[in-house]
Amino acid sequence: MILIRQIKRWELQPIVVMATIIGFILCGTISAFKAYQSAELIRMLPNTSVWGLVQLQEEHRRFINTLKLYQYKGVSKQQLLFRYNILWSRFPILLKGNDAADLNSISGGKALVRDMFAEIQRIEPMLDGLPQTTIDLPKVLHWLESFSAPVNVLVNREFHRKQDLRAQLKQQLRAQQRILNASLLGLALSFLLLLAVFYRQTNRFVWLKNHDSLTGLANREALEQLLQQRLDEQMRVDLFGMVFPSLAAVMGKLTMSQSRQLTEQIALELKRLQSDDILTIARLGENQFVVVSNSLVSVQEMIERLQQIQTSFTIAGHLYQLPLQIAIVTGQDQCYQSNQLLAYLAQAFLQSQQRNERVHYFRRDKAREQLRWQQLADDFPQALQARKLELLYQPVMRFNRDIPEALQLRLRWVHPELGRVEHQSIIALAEHTDLRERLSLWFFEQTIEQHCQWLQRYDQRLLLLLPFPQCWLDDAVIGQLNMQLLKSKLAMSQLLVAVHDTGKVMVAHSHHQLKMLRQQGFQIVIDDVLEYAMNWQKLLWSRFDFIKLTAPLCADLTHPQHQYQLEALAQFISHLKRQIIFEGVSNRDQLQLIKAVMPQAFVCGAVFAPYMNVAQTEKYLQEQST
Repeated sequence: MILIRQIKRWELQPIVVMATIIGFILCGTISAFKAYQSAELIRMLPNTSVWGLVQLQEEHRRFINTLKLYQYKGVSKQQLLFRYNILWSRFPILLKGNDAADLNSISGGKALVRDMFAEIQRIEPMLDGLPQTTIDLPKVLHWLESFSAPVNVLVNREFHRKQDLRAQLKQQLRAQQRILNASLLGLALSFLLLLAVFYRQTNRFVWLKNHDSLTGLANREALEQLLQQRLDEQMRVDLFGMVFPSLAAVMGKLTMSQSRQLTEQIALELKRLQSDDILTIARLGENQFVVVSNSLVSVQEMIERLQQIQTSFTIAGHLYQLPLQIAIVTGQDQCYQSNQLLAYLAQAFLQSQQRNERVHYFRRDKAREQLRWQQLADDFPQALQARKLELLYQPVMRFNRDIPEALQLRLRWVHPELGRVEHQSIIALAEHTDLRERLSLWFFEQTIEQHCQWLQRYDQRLLLLLPFPQCWLDDAVIGQLNMQLLKSKLAMSQLLVAVHDTGKVMVAHSHHQLKMLRQQGFQIVIDDVLEYAMNWQKLLWSRFDFIKLTAPLCADLTHPQHQYQLEALAQFISHLKRQIIFEGVSNRDQLQLIKAVMPQAFVCGAVFAPYMNVAQTEKYLQEQST
């Protein structure tokens, strides 16, 4: 059991790594040695010298037959000499060529071939003098045939000897091959084990980067990433900070192993809170933890859950009671940066400690926020003039297409001191500083020019979902938009005018402007109409094309317990004969639920791609087009 625990905790990793490396080297050495032995056995296999003797035997027989035919005028002198030359050429190859060393290994072989060659050379002058020279052909044939029997015996003996040697060598080669295969298998297994150790160690470092090593809970870095993703998608979250004020004092009385045991028990108690409504549970410090909720569960219900956590723990036979304080930062206190949200939580911890409250709601510093707003308002004109604002794009997809159907965009300004300022705040700053028309003119110039470039390079059907605040629905701003479209020669049907802040009271003039825009050829997108219960009779009268559900409403409708609401919405949208856009879809479960209920819907969110700057969007479109 101790060994199993050590392996699970990876405490035996150095031993495993060392044993694997030794096994890898040993198997590699054995494999190399056996491969060398196999090569040597292959080199020792019977050579081709016996085949040289067979060829000599064959040519010798053919020359004798040709000489007999010449005796009876069956062949000419040239044919006889041709056959003689072929026979003669075999001897230098056997005696002095590549086969000479192999011939020496055959007992009596070299002497027989040398005598036979001498006899052949002796009859060469006789053959050259034909037909003038008379020779005793029967006698010559007798000389030649006297070598046939010894050659036949030599060849047969050598064949049998080498056949036995080949069988022995093949048996040894098979044995060596089995050992080689086993060592190669061990080498492969050792290599795979090394890869597994490397992969495990790499993943361990990645896991430790985003998790607390003692509790296994998410750490601050992972928490910031999650919060920033939710804030980028404009999705509300509630933070429930938990602090055990007396934990540090208790830890000081315990040994290191006992302190670790207490920390693990607290983490186990917190992990029991996990549910679909809780996004993550993280550890911020020695005695500080935080539970992040998706705001679909009420704050009061979450407080009741947290108060049911066991706060008494038994360590080494002693009972320790740890009082719990809860600090709450709700979605009403949202900002645009995760570090700012965690700063709110730190202030909530401090306020809870100062007031000694078991449950404390964060109270924002209004004076500080007013100072921040004033500084932003002072710096905004210069930022607009210096073009410090940034365009961010996100693809809008459909289930039946692999490439984006449209691109929705928004503004962002990164203040050098105050951090990120998001789209809604930029619009408010432009209104506050009377720079609305300057902002809208710059915005239309940049977005339309960039979109025309992408239409030429990639998909000519790509639409642009243009955010259009309700405060821009006047003749001056709409005139700027029409002027830019005329200059760029971009069709009005390529734009989806996404009117937001429609949850506020929409006056008759705004309805009239939207109706005029649609008559000109624009496609109109209404934002948050379901969440704020706009008058549906006016919606039908205005003939809007799209309804966009923002991230909070999308998260609510795609909750597994609210599927009936999504199905009712699908029927209602079908009755209206309108298109619907789901914004802020962050996971595959939401995506599959929407696809099952509304397969023709438009979808955007982090499940496909986050908001990207112009360069990142360019790369994304290039990858999608290929």
